[in-house]
Amino acid sequence: MTCLCEFIVPQENQTPLIIIRHPDEIKHPKATGIIAKLTFQNSYIFSSKNLDSNPKFIALIKNLSPAVLYPNQDLVLTNEKVKQKINAIIILDGTWRT
Repeated sequence: MTCLCEFIVPQENQTPLIIIRHPDEIKHPKATGIIAKLTFQNSYIFSSKNLDSNPKFIALIKNLSPAVLYPNQDLVLTNEKVKQKINAIIILDGTWRT
């Protein structure tokens, strides 16, 4: 196994990144979520399938208007008011099944 730590260059970011990592991803040392957490200084990572009762997560998003970053080739954010309200980004890391 090769460690990627020496290649990670910390970056300052104004908009908080909130990474929600699937619990199965904890086992993967090269998971993208942890790499993002180590790269972006203003980032948080949570590992859970359900964050409804996680006090740290609830406190973090309480006063935020986050957007969920989700791959969709047809998505276009055109409403300027919506764009202005977004002040955090939630990223889903891992394979999420319904």
